[in-house]
Amino acid sequence: MTTQFKNLIRNILSGGMIAQIYERRRLKMLGQNSRTAANVVLVAGILLGLMTFVGGMLFVERDTHAYLKSRNRVTLLEHLDGQWQIGEVLSCGNSAEECLPLALDAVPVLESQNLNEIRLKSYPSTATKLYRLKLEIPSKSWQSLSEYLTLVISLPNMKYTRAVVFLDGVMQRNFYLSRPINFPFETKNFQGRDLKVEVVLEAKPSEPFAVGNSQPAFISTQSEFEKFGEHVALQRSGKGNWIAVVSRITLTLFAIAMFLLVDSSPESLGLALFMGFEALGIAAKQGWMPLTWLGPWWDIFASALFTNLGVVFRLYFCLNLARVVGPSIKKWLVAGFTWATPMAFYAMWSANKPGGFYNEIQSAAVLLLAIFGMASCVAMYLYIRRDALRWRKLALLSAVFGSVPTVLLSLDSILPSFITEARILDALYGAQFNSGFLLALSAFFNISSLENRVKALSLVQVKAKQLELELELGRAVQKQHMKIPKLPDQIVVDYYQSAASYVSGDTFFFNWDAKRNVFTFLLNDVTGHGVQAALKATICNVMADILWVNGSGRPALEAQPLGSKISEYYQLLCKYFGERFQEDELHSVCGAEFYVDQGRLVLFRSNAPLPIIIQPKRKESEGATEFDVINLVLQNQDVTSIDLAPGAVVILMSDGILSSSRERAHVSRKLSEFVANAASRDLSLTEIKAVIMEATTVQSSDVVDDKTVIMFKWQPSLIKLKPIKTAV
Repeated sequence: MTTQFKNLIRNILSGGMIAQIYERRRLKMLGQNSRTAANVVLVAGILLGLMTFVGGMLFVERDTHAYLKSRNRVTLLEHLDGQWQIGEVLSCGNSAEECLPLALDAVPVLESQNLNEIRLKSYPSTATKLYRLKLEIPSKSWQSLSEYLTLVISLPNMKYTRAVVFLDGVMQRNFYLSRPINFPFETKNFQGRDLKVEVVLEAKPSEPFAVGNSQPAFISTQSEFEKFGEHVALQRSGKGNWIAVVSRITLTLFAIAMFLLVDSSPESLGLALFMGFEALGIAAKQGWMPLTWLGPWWDIFASALFTNLGVVFRLYFCLNLARVVGPSIKKWLVAGFTWATPMAFYAMWSANKPGGFYNEIQSAAVLLLAIFGMASCVAMYLYIRRDALRWRKLALLSAVFGSVPTVLLSLDSILPSFITEARILDALYGAQFNSGFLLALSAFFNISSLENRVKALSLVQVKAKQLELELELGRAVQKQHMKIPKLPDQIVVDYYQSAASYVSGDTFFFNWDAKRNVFTFLLNDVTGHGVQAALKATICNVMADILWVNGSGRPALEAQPLGSKISEYYQLLCKYFGERFQEDELHSVCGAEFYVDQGRLVLFRSNAPLPIIIQPKRKESEGATEFDVINLVLQNQDVTSIDLAPGAVVILMSDGILSSSRERAHVSRKLSEFVANAASRDLSLTEIKAVIMEATTVQSSDVVDDKTVIMFKWQPSLIKLKPIKTAV
């Protein structure tokens, strides 16, 4: 993995290497579709999680009391209502800094009252008064949160002018003008002890003291208190971070829909994955996902897990946008979970504890990966800057600018003094949430020429249809050269042909010479497949037609030896192809001439599979009752003759059917089994063809080649054969 990472960096920094990997990636992507079953399941799973969040939002209780009750690291102090104590006295008239601390002992504590009863009255008075509230929090009430080093105590909303809060008699903070009363404390100083909280408040006649009912008293972790502040702000305005979060999740849903329904490119997949994981992290952090049944800390685990996965797939998105890596996500998922899982466990273990080591590590990872992704996009932009690819350029630039807020905020997390101006930080946080729009825009730019792409694909489809039509016409023309002529009743032929493409490099030829009672059949197999092979094979048929059909009346033909015409045909082919293609033995030929009057079959073979003959056994009184399957052994480029018995079958096959001696033996064995059951009846060429095809389908199922079988059967009437006069 380290070596691959180094090579990737070297490739990005080298313009020549960028050209190579860009072209390699382009060729690799031809015909590929990233909308595979696994990728769709993964993205659909993220979509389902977000839909669960959206559905859960319909049932999120916006009441503050219900919100606090639903949080894992919050303890409500409602059960302590009976221990609230209150007292009142006239103000001492001095400043708050002098008066209020002194009033801790000066104000008497009256009988305990229920907090709900205190809310019902506002204690009107004509003079400024001091009120004293006292609350005892037993250790068991906050023991479940004692592992956190810092906790926050928050009291109900009160109406007052000035207030001072004490914890175990030690002043904590001053509050003014009815501000919410809350303060942090370190748990190490109070382990196993009850907490005594006292508040002295000053109220003027114009603004008498009162206890509100907008929130209960509670104790929580620091992070939960901050989330509670966001919740309160949301209730008050419905603006700010809430809108940013919802818009980010809405944009994520749109990115996922774009991948599933519109564009299946790797960059759209990367956009859907990284924004989807980030949105799940946001939903988990906000407590919007139903994770409470797993335990009190698993929302932290889920938030960290999804956030770190989003960081990894942000890099996947940028690199695929720059097109410097492949589209597969298997290794990215392994790397993502390898990184995110331990980080999530560490985040859950160290949540809200001081030190910030998790934040530093996570910020450093975000910074490095964001810079690497930006560098990839910049390098690819420089590489294509002179090309007329304006949408690709805009896509790359959008990804670069969309990553800038992430880089700056990561630097600020690592170096606290990097940005000191609060307004700049606020602007960066706003840009960070809205950077998703720029990153999404880069993917939109990448598919903005979709209409042109569809038109181009439509033109390609039209051309493909035209080419298919041309090939169909070529196949029809080729078949015209392989017609079966009109044959006498005693000669039966059949064939099977399957082209590797539309047209075949195998051709067969049949000719009946009625004047001489000679039946000729040939099988040509030209090297290669497709159009070029079909053209050469058709030339073979044209030359055979010239030699046998148009040249059958040549003088001295009767005086030629048996089978010499096939040898002449082969020599003509070798000369023709040798002169034009500079190739020896460009094709294989297997053919025969059958002299009906003599019952003599003359065979010629050159580089072709050996013929198979099914020969009836002759018996003087019983006729043909048994058959022999004969595997002829013919010398290459030599002429051989044999006598055929009535009912014999001759089979010629191309090497697409028989490509090895083992396949030939297998076919012969199957034919022997067939004829053993057909001894008492005539052999059917259709049945023989079915046996051959069944025997060779399994043997040659993985071979892509032209396949041809031609068969000839001699079934004469009862005639007296003439003696053979010519020998070979």
